[in-house]
Amino acid sequence: MIDAFVTIEMKRRLVVSSVTTQQLAYDFGFEDASNFVKYFKNQTDMTPSQFQKQYADPHI
Repeated sequence: MIDAFVTIEMKRRLVVSSVTTQQLAYDFGFEDASNFVKYFKNQTDMTPSQFQKQYADPHI
């Protein structure tokens, strides 16, 4: 349940802002961006950059 909430918030941040993977990893308490990428991919079957490219608003 917590993982689902955290993943939804990560997705939201990726879509509504131009936040970097490194910054998002830091914001969610990951010491290493590669661990964040692994976590995100495990939850969504996409890397954060793939998700951002597919769903982000190009006008941001």
